[in-house]
Amino acid sequence: MSTPPRPGGRPWRAPDPVTGRTERRRPQDPAPVGEALDRVLAGLGAPCADVLAAVFERWSVLAGRPLADHAVPASLERGVLTVVVDDPAWATEARYRAATLRARCTTELGPGVVLAVEVRVRRR
Repeated sequence: MSTPPRPGGRPWRAPDPVTGRTERRRPQDPAPVGEALDRVLAGLGAPCADVLAAVFERWSVLAGRPLADHAVPASLERGVLTVVVDDPAWATEARYRAATLRARCTTELGPGVVLAVEVRVRRR
């Protein structure tokens, strides 16, 4: 059974329980910030904001201890996770653990998010 049309020809809709409005979103309404941010990030070759936040918030789980104490994620663009370490010895360790890091990222973030790990040294 279809809903009877309202005056003006549009079918009746129950009000949104959060906003109290009967319309979802009009074209002139501003877009939510998350949607706009995700479009910008996609244009830069980065994953959505939720994935980037997960990389930084869960870095100690993804990298594992003690690597997480000496390495930080710097960027994630087009599937390449760039990791910055504080010493050349930790760069060697990070490169050694790159396959494990990619596997953990696939498990935690989803397939295709991290395809490669690039390691750079920046002394503190």
